[in-house]
Amino acid sequence: MRITLLVMFWRKWKAYFQWILSIVLLEKKKGEVLIWRSREYIEKYICNYRYIVFMPENIEKLNIGAELGMEYQITSTIKLTANAAYGEYTYNNNPSVSLNNDNLASPTNTNPTLDFGTSKLKGYRLAGGPQTATSIGIEYRDPKFWWIGANANYLANNYLDVSALLRTDNFFKNPQDPYGLNLPFPEATDARAKELLKQKRFDDFTLINLVGGKSWKINNTTFGLFASINNVFNVVYKTGGFEQARNANFREVNQDISSGTPAFAPRYFYGYGRTYFLNLYINL
Repeated sequence: MRITLLVMFWRKWKAYFQWILSIVLLEKKKGEVLIWRSREYIEKYICNYRYIVFMPENIEKLNIGAELGMEYQITSTIKLTANAAYGEYTYNNNPSVSLNNDNLASPTNTNPTLDFGTSKLKGYRLAGGPQTATSIGIEYRDPKFWWIGANANYLANNYLDVSALLRTDNFFKNPQDPYGLNLPFPEATDARAKELLKQKRFDDFTLINLVGGKSWKINNTTFGLFASINNVFNVVYKTGGFEQARNANFREVNQDISSGTPAFAPRYFYGYGRTYFLNLYINL
């Protein structure tokens, strides 16, 4: 019979979901819900209590990568491990985008849908985690039944999730065009648009972790403990995030970013700071 006591301590508690079924962000008049699926995702907006569903369809993704791992026993008590992974995960086509607004529904139009055409997503990186990772570790196991180890993990090429709506032709159409032709914004330039729509890459970071343990045998009973410290240097790092699309055209996005304090800046998720873990166990 094995009795295990787990004790966890943490310096900071930050909610983090690498893959999320849903996120609900509600404000007094505006909010949004994001639901992720394997082949497509739906962005739902509640704007002034109207329910709007934004749907990219027929998304294709291309995942290319390689992994390598090794383990080397330097001595009978010292072991070295190393691992590396590199990937290029991208959108592989330009999906179609539509929007459904329940507020416009009527007995003769039960599915009010607006077609935004094609979203130019091809070539953008997929979000969801680092696309480059390396790890190296060393471990010492003493004949007297105690051990200690350390590892360093380098994580890179993690990208912000881009909005499909911002990459449709609608981004350049001026809804206040005096001629009613949805002509482009007069101030819009290709150079500035490219700058506004450039996908953000998160900073690369390195995490150091320490682990160790010890066991004792008394008569026929074994006592032991396992302890670890993750993110020893308390590195602050982003694990993910997404663009907001409540500003859906060039002028709104440009003015919001140019203000210096954008109201609808990307939302970010952060990893844990330094954390501590202790496991005490008894084998009877």
